[in-house]
Amino acid sequence: MVDPKVSNKSRFAQELISTILFTVAVGLVWVMGAAALQKYVGSLGGIGASGVGSSSSYAPKDLNKEVMPEKNVKTFKDVKGCDDAKQELEEVVEYLKNPTKFTRLGGKLPKGILLTGAPGTGKTLLAKAIAGEAGVPFFYRAGSEFEEIKN
Repeated sequence: MVDPKVSNKSRFAQELISTILFTVAVGLVWVMGAAALQKYVGSLGGIGASGVGSSSSYAPKDLNKEVMPEKNVKTFKDVKGCDDAKQELEEVVEYLKNPTKFTRLGGKLPKGILLTGAPGTGKTLLAKAIAGEAGVPFFYRAGSEFEEIKN
């Protein structure tokens, strides 16, 4: 039965309030779920806040930090063995200490050095020793940490 004492206006207000409360509750659950999903997917290195296909969304968090030089200084005294390689690399150290000596005579300066060898043979230690002997900072980055440059 219909209660004749309840007006249609108060019934409309009740329906409106309940609809608004339901919409707000669903919206709140939606926003909280989206934030949790964003946090979870971002931690996997997937879609993340930067969007699909951006390089920073696929990079580990520590790679986005500023690159700082290594603190511990190595010298050729720290490198045991590799006497031939050390002797050749002393020329590189001389160039790093005094580049005008080479340019004055018209010599071409090297753009870089490529150290090759099996893992664990001391390539990184040699590079750190070169930097330590020359008194220049050593910046270490693995090859897989560099982004591919597309033309």
